[in-house]
Amino acid sequence: MCKTFCRRWTGTAKPPLRGDADAKAFLGNLYRYGKRSKDGSSLFGQNYTEAVKWCREAAKTDHVGAELNLADMYHQGQGTPQDYEESVRWYRKAADKGDDEAQYRVAVAYSLGEGTTKD
Repeated sequence: MCKTFCRRWTGTAKPPLRGDADAKAFLGNLYRYGKRSKDGSSLFGQNYTEAVKWCREAAKTDHVGAELNLADMYHQGQGTPQDYEESVRWYRKAADKGDDEAQYRVAVAYSLGEGTTKD
């Protein structure tokens, strides 16, 4: 799968994943949402388990977008069992870096008491 993706997008079968957090986060996004061509055929299949794997790898290097994606997947139970506490933990990491969407999601979690004490 990766070789096909890499050939179509980069012209080579080698993935651009040598420690590049942006590339890992991008790959996580591709797996989370999938990618279709203009004619509707699948270029890159949706796979939540792989999405979690690649977003977690990017999040290890404090990639805010990957942290937010990972939090969403824990919240929705995509590729991992639904876990509101883990979701809030990742939202907080992104929120602490100034991400406004993550800050909003932390506030909602407190409001609803999902993964944290209701406040």
